Amino acid sequence: MACERYVCKGVLLVFATVIVTTLDVLCQKCNHWHRRPFTPGKEIPLYIGAMFSSVEESTHIGAVESNLRPAIDIALADINNHPCVLRGYNLTLINKDTQCKPSMGMKSFFDMMNEERKKLAIFGGACTRTNELVAMAANFWHKVQLSYAENHPMFSSRDSKDMYQTFYRIVPGHRDQLQARIRFLHHFNWTKVGAIVQNDDSRHSLNTNDNCVPSEFYYLPSQQQKLTTLILETVSVFCKANKAPHMEAFTTAIERKHGVAILATHGFSSTKMNIREGLKHLKAKDARIIIGEFNVSLAAAVFCEAYSQKLYGPEYVWIIPGYHQDYWWLSKTDQLPCSRFQLRKALEGHFALRFTVIRSDTTRVWSDKTAAQYDAEYRAKCKPPHCQYSKYHGYVYDGLWTIAQAAENLITTMMMRGKHFNPEQDLLDSDRDVMGAWKLALMEAIDSLEFEGVTGKVRFYQNERLGRIRIVRFQSDNSIFISTLCNHFISTNVPDQSYTAVGEYDGAEDRFTLFGQRIIWQNGSPPADAIQEVIIRRYVDYSVFYIMCSLVAICIMLAIALLTVNIYFRNHKFIKMSSPNVNNLIILGSIMTYCSVILLGIDTNMVSELDYSRMCTAKVWILCFGFTLAFGSMFAKTWRVHSIFNDIHLHKKAIKDYKLFLIVGVLLLIDVLILSTWLIIDPMQMAVKQLPTEKDERSNLLIKPTIEYCKTDYTVVFQALLYGYKGIFLVLGCFLAWETRNVNVPALNDSKYIGMSVYNVVLVCGVGVAISFILQDQINECYIIISMFIIFCTTITLALVFVPKIVELMQNHRDPTIHYPRAMMRSLYVINKNRMLNKDIREQILRQEKEKRILKRRLSAVRRETLAILKYSAKLGTSVHQVEDDHSKRETVMMQASDDDRPYGGVYVGPTDEKPRISCEALVSHRESHSPGHLFITKKFPPTVAKVDQPESPSLSIK
Repeated sequence: MACERYVCKGVLLVFATVIVTTLDVLCQKCNHWHRRPFTPGKEIPLYIGAMFSSVEESTHIGAVESNLRPAIDIALADINNHPCVLRGYNLTLINKDTQCKPSMGMKSFFDMMNEERKKLAIFGGACTRTNELVAMAANFWHKVQLSYAENHPMFSSRDSKDMYQTFYRIVPGHRDQLQARIRFLHHFNWTKVGAIVQNDDSRHSLNTNDNCVPSEFYYLPSQQQKLTTLILETVSVFCKANKAPHMEAFTTAIERKHGVAILATHGFSSTKMNIREGLKHLKAKDARIIIGEFNVSLAAAVFCEAYSQKLYGPEYVWIIPGYHQDYWWLSKTDQLPCSRFQLRKALEGHFALRFTVIRSDTTRVWSDKTAAQYDAEYRAKCKPPHCQYSKYHGYVYDGLWTIAQAAENLITTMMMRGKHFNPEQDLLDSDRDVMGAWKLALMEAIDSLEFEGVTGKVRFYQNERLGRIRIVRFQSDNSIFISTLCNHFISTNVPDQSYTAVGEYDGAEDRFTLFGQRIIWQNGSPPADAIQEVIIRRYVDYSVFYIMCSLVAICIMLAIALLTVNIYFRNHKFIKMSSPNVNNLIILGSIMTYCSVILLGIDTNMVSELDYSRMCTAKVWILCFGFTLAFGSMFAKTWRVHSIFNDIHLHKKAIKDYKLFLIVGVLLLIDVLILSTWLIIDPMQMAVKQLPTEKDERSNLLIKPTIEYCKTDYTVVFQALLYGYKGIFLVLGCFLAWETRNVNVPALNDSKYIGMSVYNVVLVCGVGVAISFILQDQINECYIIISMFIIFCTTITLALVFVPKIVELMQNHRDPTIHYPRAMMRSLYVINKNRMLNKDIREQILRQEKEKRILKRRLSAVRRETLAILKYSAKLGTSVHQVEDDHSKRETVMMQASDDDRPYGGVYVGPTDEKPRISCEALVSHRESHSPGHLFITKKFPPTVAKVDQPESPSLSIK
């Protein structure tokens, strides 16, 4: 039992603590409502002057009273039924219709001021022209005005605190729009923007007319003339002090206070419509982020011209005001030069900043409702056609709650001072000082407010609501767009599916939130605010450099192998005849040229700038020495061959190797003199060269590439010396190789290949130097081509000079003493000089050809006569024999008399002889002592000898 008793006491204690804590919190929330005496049914009326309009203004679509009446009724019901706010009072609105006219607005204001029901404050209106005058007049009646729809930037200007001291607005104004825009620009690091502004609308241009008093002001009813005298005088004072009140343009605020540079600003008017010139100016300034400030009536025309100027796409971003109108762009294309599809293409991706209509979270407001619950209640009471959904209904609800909360704080403050608030007595305007005190007290109460509303947290700073700005992006749905076009149906009740909420700025919390996953960038990333200039130092690619180094390493190992073979077999007869010591110089020069390829690819990405300057000198010296050793040795050997065989008589001539070394040494000495003078007078230093800029379309970058190179003041002079002297060197080498092209001397067994190597070097060096000048700015291409030329030329030279020797060694490696007869030198030296014959020689050849044809005809006649004689002799009884001589391979026909053993007659030599010919011989003899019976055939021929070397006809020799 004791235990249960203690448990019960503990439970009661906890319960009592919870009740006390709840009551304390409730008391704090209700501002000590339990202290205020209250008699149900006898609430004191608290009047608020309301200024609504039955006429809709183009800049405030949906702000008419009929569309806002449900919100007014809901707010008044929630306020008057709330147990913690204005307990004992009944908030009542006295409505006046301004018709969006300044004259009617002033009349309505004066009427409210003259009524017996004194107004605590003025609520409204929505029309800027009316609010401007009423706001100035309210200050003199010590009345606080709270607008539910006014967002004109002039109420946020530097002069607004003087001209509109008691003017407040619940809808987010220019300051929140500006802050949202700035935070949005900073989020994407956009610091360069362009602006196109409608300058005939002060809402966008922020320039007021020199005439401070509108024309409608002079057409007030006559009974109001006395009441307007004070206003006119006050306005006149402001006009004299500030002939045209200065309004700080948003571009100036952006540029001066927030570090965003304005590349260009262009203004246009609805009458001149000089939009094209403005967009051309922005395009010329390369403005990629464009801020537009213009009415919805001109927005379609601006974007249509932007389509023509190609100021759209993934490289451009447009930021325009939020018009809160569904498919506003579809109803503005009838008189435009572009189609709806073209307009939609230009609009794709633009951003709009609009104030939040209803908050999207589940926070409960003072009426213990969520924003969604209130919005559903408003929609249930706002039924077309008498009521259309208004974007201002949430601000009407929060505005009335603002006045109620401020009045509650004011009444509570008076009660704490022991005073009771009676509107009929306390709001009398007989004493201007008292009314001024009430005004300041109410303004202080509003400034100190902070509560949750259906449009967000309600806070004020310098008479401005720190509200929420929603950032939406035009990301259209093709199916909805096509369906809308096909049905020709445009309804303001259909949600705008073209816009997607992508971010929000909360001015009360100074918090910017961007829903990045909802933004679909056409290029996958946000565009840059301008073509960004990026300086990039270009180097030889590592992959290219390593590949070339690998090739050079292989070639150097090959050269070392050839050097080893050349030294090892230097006493071999075949190697020894080719001057192996000179060949060693060719190999050493080739190794140096290979090493120059590595030096050509080294840059400051691998070494310091000081070392790079040293590399500049090293690669020039090594390449020059390597070229001189390799080509100079081949040049010397070619010169030796030319010197030996240039002697027509082929006298014995010996040129030792030391003379070849002397030639190479002289060439090296010339290199040393030129390079040393260059090094002393003008040493090489590293320099950076700016290449032509390149535009990267994908990343929207303007790339400024730079390359490193070796620079001297007299580069052209010394390069001309080197190229000139080595060019002469190459021409002479080419000439000597051509002169000895037909020489094939075993004793000089590599002369032919040396000549081929000279041709190779001349061709490759000529092409390589030309390409190096053409591609000197293309660092990778130039390095690859020059390196390949060096490697190719050097390797081919080594192959031509040493591969035949290696082949010979493999075939005759056991017989190092092969002898080559010197007599072959004279027999193998043939110099073809047919092309050098002059005109006389040609005539001599023609005469010999003619004589040859005559002799051919004579030979034919002799042959016919000889055969006839032989046939006739056969008839006389002579014997004819055919004898084949094995030695001479001749077929002989012999004619012999019957009683004589000695043959006389002719000899016919057939085609089996090496040089076929017919030798006919007739012996004419008168012998007195010859035997009877002998027959002699006599025929006398002239002693003529002819020889013909043509292979197509036999030669003839007649004795």
